[in-house]
Amino acid sequence: MFGTYIHGCKDTDDVSITLYPDPIINAGPDVDIPLGGYTVLNASGATTYLWNEDPTLSAYDIANPTASPQDTTTYVVYGTDANGCIGFDSVTVIVIVEPGIHSPNAFSPNGDGFYDVYKPILLACNLNEYNIYDRWGEQVFVSSNINDGWNGFINGKAGELGAYVVIISATSLKGDPLQLQTSVTLVK
Repeated sequence: MFGTYIHGCKDTDDVSITLYPDPIINAGPDVDIPLGGYTVLNASGATTYLWNEDPTLSAYDIANPTASPQDTTTYVVYGTDANGCIGFDSVTVIVIVEPGIHSPNAFSPNGDGFYDVYKPILLACNLNEYNIYDRWGEQVFVSSNINDGWNGFINGKAGELGAYVVIISATSLKGDPLQLQTSVTLVK
C-alpha cells in the first residue's frame, strides 16, 4: 500500500487482511415425531446460536432446544463463531399423525354456540358411518358425513339427558379399517 504525506513524502506499508469463512452450521437431520410428541434439536458448528422465534421451542438462544410442534415445522438456526462470522441451517420436524378415531365424551345442545352438536373427530382417516343409540339400543342418529352432527333431537323432540352409545366406523388413509365404540353424554 502506498501513502503520501501532506508535504509530498511517500511511504509504503504492508497490511495483512484475514478473511474468515462463514461457519458451517449443522441443525441436524430432519426428525419424525408423533402428534403430541417432542424432540430435542441439536445445532453444531458455532459458539452461540439463535433459533427463529417459534412458540413451540423451549428456548431460542441455545444449541439444543426442545421442539414440540403440532404440525410439521421447519426451524432455522443462526450460529456465530468466535470470529463473529454467522452461518445458518434448518431442520424440519415432521409431525406424524397416526390414524385414529376420537370422540367427545359430552355435548350440550342448548343453543349457546358451544358443543351444541356431537361429531366424531377423525385423524388421518375417512368416515364410513357413525351411529348413535339410546339406552334401549334404539338407533337415534346415523350419518356417513363427517360434517353432519347430532343436535340431540330424536324424531323432532329433544333427547333425554344421559349417556348414548356411539359406534364409529372409518378407514385409514392406507385403507385399514378402524372402529370405535364409546359413549357420549347429552347434558344441558
